[in-house]
Amino acid sequence: MRFFSTLLFIGVLGLFVAGCGSPSGRVKVANIAPAEQVEIEMFDIENPPEKAFREIAILSYDGVAGEYLDAVRQFRLKARELGANAIMLDDPISYAGDRHPYEHFMFRAIAIVYDDRRASR
Repeated sequence: MRFFSTLLFIGVLGLFVAGCGSPSGRVKVANIAPAEQVEIEMFDIENPPEKAFREIAILSYDGVAGEYLDAVRQFRLKARELGANAIMLDDPISYAGDRHPYEHFMFRAIAIVYDDRRASR
């Protein structure tokens, strides 16, 4: 009986450790060859581009205040992967998260593509 209790404990411990080692939910980005890289323009959500555009993705990044530049870099990489022309940065949302006592932010952006069909109408 003690053998089964020990085996059960090891199994539960293994599942717990595997769960704690899972990815942290960052924006996943594929590597892109340098020849395929296109410059992604950046805009503030309150000052969108003058060209006609359409939204293709809403992007978010969990972090602390010091990770803002990392978040922007990840947004640009993800937008490039999605075929976007630009991103529009939104104000971060502050909330209590698992990094307490540090202020935790949800950085947000919208990936867009320029819509030439609307511009020709």
